[in-house]
This record gives sequence, structure tokens and C-alpha cells, in this order.
Amino acid sequence: MRRFGLLIFIASLLLTSCNWFTGLRHGFRYPNGSLPEDPVNLQEFNSPYNDYNSDTPIRGLSGHLIFSTDRASQGIQFDLFYSVLEIYFNRSDGTLMVQDGRHGINQSIASTFDPLKIAVQKINSSEGNEFGPHIVRQGMKLNKPLTPYYYYVALYATDLSGNLDIRFTHNLTDDVFCDPADVSFLNSSFNDAYPVFSPDTSYVYFCSDRDGSYDIYKADLNKTGRLVRALEDPTPRTITKMDNLCSEWDEKCPFIMGDVMVFASDRPEGYGGYDLYYSLLENGTWSDPVNFGSRINTLHNEFRPVLKYFYYEDFTNDFMLFSSDRPGGKGGFDLYYVGIPRFKVYEDYVNFD
Repeated sequence: MRRFGLLIFIASLLLTSCNWFTGLRHGFRYPNGSLPEDPVNLQEFNSPYNDYNSDTPIRGLSGHLIFSTDRASQGIQFDLFYSVLEIYFNRSDGTLMVQDGRHGINQSIASTFDPLKIAVQKINSSEGNEFGPHIVRQGMKLNKPLTPYYYYVALYATDLSGNLDIRFTHNLTDDVFCDPADVSFLNSSFNDAYPVFSPDTSYVYFCSDRDGSYDIYKADLNKTGRLVRALEDPTPRTITKMDNLCSEWDEKCPFIMGDVMVFASDRPEGYGGYDLYYSLLENGTWSDPVNFGSRINTLHNEFRPVLKYFYYEDFTNDFMLFSSDRPGGKGGFDLYYVGIPRFKVYEDYVNFD
């Protein structure tokens, strides 16, 4: 019966796709959208306090938006905050809306994605700061009546021990998010934070100040089965410093989509404070970092860039979320989005679901 329900669900997705392509054949005035090349403040999500370190783990035009904020404590402590990001492009009149999906066109999406609300509640602590979530989907099942329930693994960093340590939780056992546990082979006596999986989940990239300044590292998961088993296994792994991405200054917040990595750095050749950079994976090697330039970077701080993948070439450029304390925001760090050049085609981006 479960298999029959799954077949019906897949069939409905295929019909939706067919309708979409039929619409293209009939012709829209604006078959593809273009995201703004100048950063736009996500005002609906921001507060007078600090809102940053986001992740939006679901592909497509709507999905979770989970980020760190100190709004609840009025500037004292950072917790993760759950919301829904909805992106809507009208192919008839060319209008673009980027808004809080809990109040937007597809309000039902908030209830569909409820499991991650529970994850956020599990992650937030009463004594520590929680930063830099990274969440991957690990399958789904159909509940009655044909309601999808998704499984996730959520990584993040917390300073409960005094230093930043990387931890994780998941809902793969009995559909309940487990108590967070350390990813012990990633953590050191220094600060270790902002983990992100490679697209095939064979590696974890993260940043650490174990060598003085913050640098980007790669850990081989030695994964032979389920991702959760690899994270639970305390066996030491091979951890490599990504020398060609690093400088004498700080490199933080790596994020990977396909063969593109983005991160933040305060290296002196930037425009001021932390700037955003990108690197491309070419023949198995990450290229030298390139600054995104003055349309995105400012004299102030730009931080925690995150890329979002869309289905079906919805837009001619790619979507990047980041945070900045530039003037003109609501206060502290605000969340922004911007369109960036499409460096790569993401057909081989494995880690969607």
C-alpha cells in the first residue's frame, strides 16, 4: 500500500512537470526570470537584532529558511530560527516576489515542512549559542492521506563547551529528531564551525582556527553506508587544510553547490571587513578564490553565503543568500539575497534529497 501511495505521489509530480513544460510550449511573455544583481534586503525576515548564518536546504522555489538570530534574547544569545522562504516569478507579467512563505501564496508549505521546526527546537539550548545550520534531506515516506514526511540530517555549531563544536541531529529513527550529538572526529580544542557536506556527502568541509586564524578544512567521512552512521563513528578521519583557499587571515562559512564553493574572508585585498568569495572545482581541485566584487561586497561585513538551486532553469542566474551589517538594514546583521552569474550547470548535484 505504501508503494502504491508513493507511485501516485510520483505520478502527480510528473503531471505537474508536464503542465509546466506545456506552459512553456504555449509561450509566456517572460519564460525565464532574472534575479537582481544588486543585493536586496529580506525585510520580512530581519529584525533590529542580528539575523545571519542561514541555510535553505530545499531545492525549488519554496523551502525552509533557517538562520541564527539573537532577537529572542534581545541581543544576548543566538538561537536557530525557522521560517519558510518563498520565491515566486510570474511568467506572465515578469514580477518577482521573495517573501516569507508562512504568509505567502503557498502557506501550506509551512505545515508540509514541519519536521525541521522540531529539529530547531531540539538544537536550541538555554545556555549556548547556535550557529551555521546545514541541513540535507535523506529520503521521504508517504503518510496518509498521501502526505510526504521527509527525513533530514542537520549539522550546526554550538559553544556549549566553551569553544565552537560541530554537532548533528536527525529524524531517521522512529520519525523523531534525536538529541544532538558531537561529530567528534571534526572537533578539536579550538573553534570548529560552519560544516557543509560535499554534494555526494563523501566529505564535510568546515572552518577552524586550530592553526591560528580560521581556515577551511575537508574531512573524509569514509562513508560505507548511511550518512548518520558515518557521523556517529568516532574513528579519526583524514582532515586536510585547503591551502589554496586559505590565507593568513580568516576564511569562514564555506558552502558548496555542485562544483561551486562560496565563503567569507577578511583578507586585505577585499573591500573591507569580511567579503564574499567563490571558487570552482576544476579537475578535482578548487580554483584560487575570486572576490564577488563591489556590487555585493562593501566596506562593511558580508558573511555566510548560501546558494540555492532551482528546478527547470527558472532563472537565468543563480540565487545567493548572505548576511551583512551594511547601512540601511533593520539593525545588526540582516539577511540579503542577490543574483550571481551561473558558473556551472548543476545536473550532477547529487545531494538534493
